[in-house]
Amino acid sequence: MPITEKDVRHIASLAKLAVPDEKMNMFCSQFQSILRYMERLNAIDTTNVEPLYSPFEQPILLREDKVSRTAEPGEVLANAAKRHDQFYAVPKIV
Repeated sequence: MPITEKDVRHIASLAKLAVPDEKMNMFCSQFQSILRYMERLNAIDTTNVEPLYSPFEQPILLREDKVSRTAEPGEVLANAAKRHDQFYAVPKIV
């Protein structure tokens, strides 16, 4: 299925992008190239292949839960630009 200028403009509008007319042919050929590659991938037999989230074996690293000292409110707020009592003061957003 060939990619047309109409297709590229539609994809660009979905992505909220502006595609200059002088680059339209380039994008058409690039999208076409991507689709050809996807057709090659779809042709591969993956019947006996288990799904992976990563091609590398990665152990799940969990850290031990430890109780640690927490900072005092004064320490936490020491670098605040503005504060009100023991709270950060930020502009009102409506």
